[in-house]
Amino acid sequence: MVAMDIPKDDPQRELFALLKSASVVVLTIGSGDDVSPATAMQLGVAVAYDKPIVAIVDQGIKVPTKLSKLVDVMIYRGDNPIKLAESIQSAVLALCKGKATEHG
Repeated sequence: MVAMDIPKDDPQRELFALLKSASVVVLTIGSGDDVSPATAMQLGVAVAYDKPIVAIVDQGIKVPTKLSKLVDVMIYRGDNPIKLAESIQSAVLALCKGKATEHG
């Protein structure tokens, strides 16, 4: 299923379908004390469908212990967007092949 095959009248249903069909789910965890509701929902769907999860985390953020146990690869965002993109690509490819390590 591709995104254009999903009915556009229900954005939440569309998001669930996209997450269900994904090979890997990439989430961002930004600054602030709480994980955003959208990130929490996406994480829950990814776990429910047993999807590998890559989390992109802002520097200095303390990821809650239980959340870190759900994530397959944690990538810490630095000042170099090219390195970040390479780390994300490497993690996604490794997870698709069944092997991945943390990037920092």
